[in-house]
Amino acid sequence: MFALLGSLVGFASSLLPDIFSMVKDRKDKAHELAILDRQMEFMEKGHHNRIAEIGAMADANENQYIYQFAAKSGNSAIDALSTSVRPVLSYAFFSLYAWIKISAFFLLYRYNNDVAVSLVQIWSEEDQTIFCAIISFWFGHRAFKRK
Repeated sequence: MFALLGSLVGFASSLLPDIFSMVKDRKDKAHELAILDRQMEFMEKGHHNRIAEIGAMADANENQYIYQFAAKSGNSAIDALSTSVRPVLSYAFFSLYAWIKISAFFLLYRYNNDVAVSLVQIWSEEDQTIFCAIISFWFGHRAFKRK
């Protein structure tokens, strides 16, 4: 009986180092996989950061080339004409818009003889939309730039 028990204990004890090495090997491989996952995660983050950096550089280069047309030519008359195009067009279209609205007000006032009614009739939802778009264009960009 003791001989049988002794041989079983001997057999089991000979398997223990192999069992321990298998458990240790499994833990080592799991640890290596975790390390590889972390490395891939860091590489992916690095790629995202690099892509964001490339996008920021592209935006900066684009802004540089967008405003290249406004570079000084050396001729003051041409430079003055070049810088006045946008303001002159803006003032011209605003003047046309104001003239149309003032004319509409006087036509409505001639028929209504009431200033308040005439003002309400010439200020429409489209006028509010245009007004909001202009104010947002001129002052909205500054608010976002501060943040």
